[in-house]
Amino acid sequence: MNYSKTGVLLFVVALMLANNTKANCYISTFSLRSGQIDQENYSYRQCMGNFGGDQSICNVANCSGSPINLANIAYQAGQVSTPTKMVGGGGGSVFKKECPPGTFVTGIDIADGADGGSKKFLSSIRMVCGDGSAPVDIGNKQVTRAYAPIASPNGFSKISVRSGTLVDHLSVYVDPKATWPTIQAGGTGGGAEEEIKCASGGVISGFYGRRGRVMDAIGLLCRSREQIKAKP
Repeated sequence: MNYSKTGVLLFVVALMLANNTKANCYISTFSLRSGQIDQENYSYRQCMGNFGGDQSICNVANCSGSPINLANIAYQAGQVSTPTKMVGGGGGSVFKKECPPGTFVTGIDIADGADGGSKKFLSSIRMVCGDGSAPVDIGNKQVTRAYAPIASPNGFSKISVRSGTLVDHLSVYVDPKATWPTIQAGGTGGGAEEEIKCASGGVISGFYGRRGRVMDAIGLLCRSREQIKAKP
């Protein structure tokens, strides 16, 4: 089959125009680089890649070239978690692990390990989400014991951390008002104990940070109970 140069050119232009109708997806997302909620302008292809092919977010209507802010929609549906501050160092690679929309963490276990020496640091986390999905493992589990997550059907809202360039020690609290942690892991190093917690009415929906052989930095992702209640 023969195509004229003009015909090919017109086909390419038409294809570009078709793709242009899906040019702008204005979505508020969490930026691991800045540690803040940022509104980002995605192309349709980037949107599909970054949001796991979710057509409910990256559909033709939302990516039609007309700016649309999905922040409130996503927030009310429990699809966007609010990040806390992140503490620790800048090494390792970025991670972000989060429960499915409308759910939160109902079980946590943590383990420590070494970074090539004898000193202990936080090395891994297992989180269990309240929707019954498979547990999510974060980091490099160095201990041979089986994970045994501490359960909290009402969720968790607070951790405390000692850190320097790595996460030296992590404590998890079932009762956010308690002064003594439910579980803890890591060594004796790091700076002063630093509390990280969700805003009032919030529960932990995931963790983000940086990791290598051990955890370099950590922060929380939180959802409010109103978000979870508002899930369609």
